[in-house]
Amino acid sequence: MEAWFARSVARQFLDASNRCLRDERQPPTARGPALVPAVVCAAFAAEVGLKAILIGEGSPSDGHKLNVLFRRLSQASKQELVRQTGYTQERFDAELPVASNAFVEWRYVYEEHASKSVSQQFLLLLATAAIKVAERFNAA
Repeated sequence: MEAWFARSVARQFLDASNRCLRDERQPPTARGPALVPAVVCAAFAAEVGLKAILIGEGSPSDGHKLNVLFRRLSQASKQELVRQTGYTQERFDAELPVASNAFVEWRYVYEEHASKSVSQQFLLLLATAAIKVAERFNAA
């Protein structure tokens, strides 16, 4: 897969997450935003965005865990991602492990007996930042 195509897919899932969060897009019987699909789409957008960067850098891009994917990035990409989110390094480092497995956990949240918590804002910012950073690996 090419970096530009992965970036495009990440952008589509980010758009889907944002649509899920808009009340006006929900049917009249809905009770607010579609939170679980929004989190799943945002987490997947972040994952594929990180993979787009890894593909561009020629690194392995398998797996779902955001912290593992992040660790594989070049130092320059890591620094740019943190900068693009607007978070301090310390806050980013605190948020990433909590959000790391959100794609897997939130897809099956209905099977868990414990409540789940993740920062939607962090996932959205990480996905947006990853897409921006991945833009340097050829335009499409």
